[in-house]
Amino acid sequence: MKFQKVRKSVALILAVLTLAGGTVAALPSITTESLAAYGMEMPALENNSTISSTSTNQGVAVTLYANAAGGTGTYSYGFFYKKKTSSAWSTIQDYSSVSTARLTPAAAVEYDVCIKIKDENGTLAKKYFTLNVAKSTLKCTGKISSQNITRGQSITLTGSAEGGAGGYTYGYFYKKSTSSTWATLKNYSTDTTAVLTPATTASYDVCIKVKDSGGVIARKNFTVKVGKSISISASCSPSEKTTKKKGVTLSAKSVNEKDSYSYAFYYKKSSSSSWNLARDYGSFVKSDSYSIYPASLGKYDFRIRAKDSNGAVTNRIFTVNVVNEEPLVNNSYIDNDTLTLGDTTVVYAEAAGGSGADTYSYKYEVISTETQETIFSEDYSSIESYEFEPPYAGSFVIKVSIKDGSGNIAEKEFNITVTEPESLDIPTQIVKEIITDEMSDFKKALTIHNWIIDNTVYDYENYESGTIPYSSYEAEGVFEHGVAVCDGYSKAFLILAEKAGLEAIRVTGIGATSSGTEGHAWNQVRIDGDWYNVDVTWDDPIVSDDYEGDNLRYTYFLVPDSSFTDHAAESSCNKCTKPQPMDEISNYAIECELANDDLCAYAESIDDMKEIMQNFYDSNITSFRIIYKTDETNTSKIFNDAFSAIPSGCGARAGLISWKLPGYWEVSMVLS
Repeated sequence: MKFQKVRKSVALILAVLTLAGGTVAALPSITTESLAAYGMEMPALENNSTISSTSTNQGVAVTLYANAAGGTGTYSYGFFYKKKTSSAWSTIQDYSSVSTARLTPAAAVEYDVCIKIKDENGTLAKKYFTLNVAKSTLKCTGKISSQNITRGQSITLTGSAEGGAGGYTYGYFYKKSTSSTWATLKNYSTDTTAVLTPATTASYDVCIKVKDSGGVIARKNFTVKVGKSISISASCSPSEKTTKKKGVTLSAKSVNEKDSYSYAFYYKKSSSSSWNLARDYGSFVKSDSYSIYPASLGKYDFRIRAKDSNGAVTNRIFTVNVVNEEPLVNNSYIDNDTLTLGDTTVVYAEAAGGSGADTYSYKYEVISTETQETIFSEDYSSIESYEFEPPYAGSFVIKVSIKDGSGNIAEKEFNITVTEPESLDIPTQIVKEIITDEMSDFKKALTIHNWIIDNTVYDYENYESGTIPYSSYEAEGVFEHGVAVCDGYSKAFLILAEKAGLEAIRVTGIGATSSGTEGHAWNQVRIDGDWYNVDVTWDDPIVSDDYEGDNLRYTYFLVPDSSFTDHAAESSCNKCTKPQPMDEISNYAIECELANDDLCAYAESIDDMKEIMQNFYDSNITSFRIIYKTDETNTSKIFNDAFSAIPSGCGARAGLISWKLPGYWEVSMVLS
């Protein structure tokens, strides 16, 4: 009797008993044994698996779908295959609860595929399929950058392919067209480009070959004509400066009287990347010229292109200023002429007329009104602005002189008044000392993070005794006492971030540690449009009073939610999905470490450590540190790496601690 019918029969009996007013015990679980007591049996395990296709091409995957009915309890699925001619099965995916798998056949042969399903009692049901795999034709689709060049020029060969078994490697070969012997430019590798610079004037055959993972090779041939070098003399008149009305005349002729070339003439503004065609190629002649009249003022580039009968081309480029004779006018302006000591202002040099904007140069001078002392003076340059930071309170004159290409000079002066500042609050003073306008948002956030950690200790003693003072919960604890708990850390970070121009918030919630969970506070900061989590408190681990090392960490600096799972926010916050910028953080941290300690070096391999230790040893330095980057987490193996790098015949003692970033270790070495 089928399992479904058994359940219906039992249900009918229960319904009759209930209608009769009888009391019925709970229906027992139905097992093979309980069914056997009534002369019934569990339905057999059925394998109803399918395959997405029984035919495919070499290197193209098919999907296997495991499906079962009957049997007992939970199913597990296994996927296996073999070549039809083989007796040995290979595992695609071993028994698990995953009911799908993918098979990518590497060879164009017939395969046997088996899907096995096992129920809770170990009963096994198998289903077999035959998969026919057709050969996929390998095709080389490579290309070359040019088929006509002159001697000394280069061409780029680019390898590409389609079809075949995938896993392509490329080989690049060439020969003179008159030769039967091929030369190897670059042997088979995964490199998709190679550069060929033919040595002589001749016709060359070039071949790009592609080989797939099955060893099948396809090729594509090209013919490259290498002509003799195009030799011309060229000129531009005038060569430096002209007007729109006068224009320029471009002239060119072949150096060898027997050679004839076709010429084309172009022009563009020097600030543009796009050339304008003035006159296209004409007939082949020994010399040619053409006049161009620019439509506006400024710096222009003019180009002559000479082409030989094989299509090879050479260029000559000239740069000329197009100017007019209008008077030079100084239109410079300033941001602010009333300052508080400590502020800055910027003067922007701007002019019109004269020989044109592309010819201007600028000079800046600062003079004290009270003493007539020249505070600053810099000769003419192309710098179009000057930032003035007053050295003291008082009155100053900033003079801007602008000179054009004809030597004309126009001057303009600005009167500046500087007063003493009012006293600044502590956070403003801190930001003024550690943050600059040139800093990126990343650098500002990192600088604030490090300043708080360097200048604050966690109020662990009061935390342990339950006597935390009010100040430790506030930013005041950081700024005035250098002692705080997470509330103070996070409030201080928020204040400094906002004063530095960063968008930031404070988040409260729960933090989970090895000793349990408790209330916690941290921050989120927006960097280049993306939100990140920052926990300054947990990047400042608690150490003993006699610890003399650097306990600053970056584990919780600019991390996404996926790496912040030991924090649970209770206040509103932002989603943080951008990965931690580990390269920027590690580069900065390592740079600072090495800059602050001449007896510290950085290594990414055992070979690096060997070289570092040998250099220190050769310099009679026996005590030093190495910041070692490794994916290894077993400290014994890291010790082994360090001891394997010790110079020959040398004894050593070593110490090991984790460094500021995950995957980095500090190895302290003493050689003897």
